[in-house]
Amino acid sequence: MRMVRTFLALALLAGCGGQQSGTAPTLPAGSLDVKRAVAEPIAVVAGAPVSAEDLASHASRNRPADGRSHTKEERERLLDEVLTDEVLFQKAIQAGLYHDAKVRKILINLLLRQEVYEKVSNSDFGDEELRAYYDSHRDDFVVPEKVQVRRIVVKIGSDPAAAEARARNIYAKAKAAPTSFPALAMEHSEGPFKRRGGDVGFVPREGKPGVEPEVIARAFDLRPEEITEPFQVGDAWHILMLVNRRDRVERTFDQMRGSVLRMVKQDRFETLRKAYVEQARKEMPIEVFQAKVDAVDLERLPHAMGTPPRRPHTHGDEGEDGHDDGHDAGEDEKEP
Repeated sequence: MRMVRTFLALALLAGCGGQQSGTAPTLPAGSLDVKRAVAEPIAVVAGAPVSAEDLASHASRNRPADGRSHTKEERERLLDEVLTDEVLFQKAIQAGLYHDAKVRKILINLLLRQEVYEKVSNSDFGDEELRAYYDSHRDDFVVPEKVQVRRIVVKIGSDPAAAEARARNIYAKAKAAPTSFPALAMEHSEGPFKRRGGDVGFVPREGKPGVEPEVIARAFDLRPEEITEPFQVGDAWHILMLVNRRDRVERTFDQMRGSVLRMVKQDRFETLRKAYVEQARKEMPIEVFQAKVDAVDLERLPHAMGTPPRRPHTHGDEGEDGHDDGHDAGEDEKEP
């Protein structure tokens, strides 16, 4: 608990970068309950007890200089640091810094961990329940068939005949020397995977964002190292080379037990979290002023508060997930 309070004190004091100076309401001492039940406190700061466990926990993270036991001076320094933490924690609470968005999220996560997540353990789930989940979600534990393909894209532009001639010239060079395909892609391709030698990575039949379904379908018809003649899809000519192929793999319950356990736990977490939130909302009076809500300009407000607007996430040539590192989700399963 001391570590949590110390962490919160630092977060309260340093994690408020998104808050305008002077906007946090200050509170009188004692307006929030910062006291804990401590049987025999070793110190008291503004009514809040400091326990022997607090000091021992702090000492465990600050080993004695001689490696054996803390000297009197070291003990005094450790106590002074613990008391300083408590003072800063209470000052931060009094300053109302818990209103900062980052600190609020920390507090919410700590609350859910204490009231929900820590009440669930691996031992709560027997093999019968795990196997039942596995049997009813078998498709989730199948690694689909995939192909790794390279692609050269030639945009048609304003001169279709010239684009087709260029594509067929590139194809002739690739056909004559298949190992030159990556170099040809880096030199001539106008697609997003140009810098990777046209390597789209491993893709399933369902496809991947940014790659036309017709291109994926054509790739699955190829044999390894086979190269397609140029074919048109949309506003471009495409030349494909199949690099590798992976068969569909069904993983057994024993292989996937770790994943099954994590999924079942996550479902349990979500069920308990929803129940906890629902009960908490019932216990807290909530009043909504709908007219004022409707009047809030959600596009303007973040700018007025000094928060930069969110930008849509975009991918550059290197940012796409075309490269596959050879591992599918869940391939290296271990018991948690």
